[in-house]
Amino acid sequence: APQKSGVYREFFTPTINNVKWLEDKDIYWDIEVRDPSKIDEDLKVTLSGGPVKYINLKLGAQRLYAYENGLLKYEFVTSTGKQGMDTPTGTFQIYNKIDTAYSKLYDLYMDNWMAITSDGLYGIHSLPYWPLKNGGKLYEGEDHLGTKVSNGCIRLSVKESKIIYDWAEVGIPVIIEN
Repeated sequence: APQKSGVYREFFTPTINNVKWLEDKDIYWDIEVRDPSKIDEDLKVTLSGGPVKYINLKLGAQRLYAYENGLLKYEFVTSTGKQGMDTPTGTFQIYNKIDTAYSKLYDLYMDNWMAITSDGLYGIHSLPYWPLKNGGKLYEGEDHLGTKVSNGCIRLSVKESKIIYDWAEVGIPVIIEN
């Protein structure tokens, strides 16, 4: 048995009447192991030793990948920084979450804001919008998803930004690669 808490992957080959089935397939269970005497213990790493939850952004592909317990949970099309206003690369984290943020610099609103830099200049959020007098919202660029057109932030569709906002916690890593 494992000696420390974590997620362990157990591979197996089904056998029926001494006949092996699906030998060419990777069949496995991910088993979470915890010390029963530590009931409040948080799981910190996965099979690979990586964090339990993290976001990986591939700028070239314009995709955001969200991982949980070492497995891909979500994949979303993004719009990141245009040339000259590039999205920064490196390892960051979610610093804060704001239901609706306002950018005074660009005079626009963004739902599901999650800052990824400590100064709050870059974040993951919904498509930006301007409120209308009738209570509606005029969104910018839904047809731009998949292209580099933002001012450096990571834009998601309204629906997908809400999904990732609800899933992510403050402090989870955000890894941004070319």
